[in-house]
Amino acid sequence: DARIPVLGCLTDVVSPRYRGATLGAAGPVDDDAEPGSLQPGLPFYPSPQQALSVLGALADYVHWRRQEVGEPLEPTGLHPHEAEELAEAAAARAEGTELVRLSDEETETLLGHYGITVLPSARFETADEAVAAAERLGFPVALKAVDPHLRHRLDLGGVRLNVVDADSLRRNVEHMRRLLAPFGVRELEVQAMAPAGQACMLTALEDPLLGPVVSFGIAGDATDLLGDWVHRVPPLTDRDVARMVRAPRAAVKLRGTGGVPSVDLAALEDLVGRVSVLKDDLPQVARLRF
Repeated sequence: DARIPVLGCLTDVVSPRYRGATLGAAGPVDDDAEPGSLQPGLPFYPSPQQALSVLGALADYVHWRRQEVGEPLEPTGLHPHEAEELAEAAAARAEGTELVRLSDEETETLLGHYGITVLPSARFETADEAVAAAERLGFPVALKAVDPHLRHRLDLGGVRLNVVDADSLRRNVEHMRRLLAPFGVRELEVQAMAPAGQACMLTALEDPLLGPVVSFGIAGDATDLLGDWVHRVPPLTDRDVARMVRAPRAAVKLRGTGGVPSVDLAALEDLVGRVSVLKDDLPQVARLRF
């Protein structure tokens, strides 16, 4: 358990030793010391704002150290050896430091080895192919750009939701391709629709300094523009995951706002946990994005 003398540190900062000091001075003023010299063992900050910022960080650290550690994650239905074989086979196709992007089928198989299923999708060239794929998947469907930078961007026209029939799908395909032409994007796909709810963002990557890093955020401007992400380094415990999904400032939306139903937090935590175990097991996987 950490014992940080927060109040003692605050007392030192406002100690009479500092009488006569000015904001931004290089050090505390002491009757027996040279002007600008530092006193051993005494923390000094050039402004009250910086001192309070440090105290806040210390308080957060003490609070974190006092929290329960939790139990190691042990999701069911995992096949790590098969996943490792798939990752090694894909890595063998790389040339030099080039990254290999898995096909949709390989990605689904890799995730399946960790008990993660994705909604089926199909790429197409013509509107007739789109309609045929949608009929296989079942209406309503979502229409998305394949481009990774646009496939989640409703504001830029990269996604159309709840396309209910063939005529509507044909119109949306034509309109979306016209809208995305300035971006040089033409390839689209249809995907089975998920029930209405709050969209979230989940990524996992291999950082050159930290190793595996898992990041979570609430989809939308809070994440895209304000950087409202939470980052953790696996291996994680069940307590780590529970705190992680509640940590973003926009996480209040998970409880249901604006008519959107609340999220199944247990299912969300299970998904984040499985992704963290996958990334901890497979350093060959450079990046995942959900």
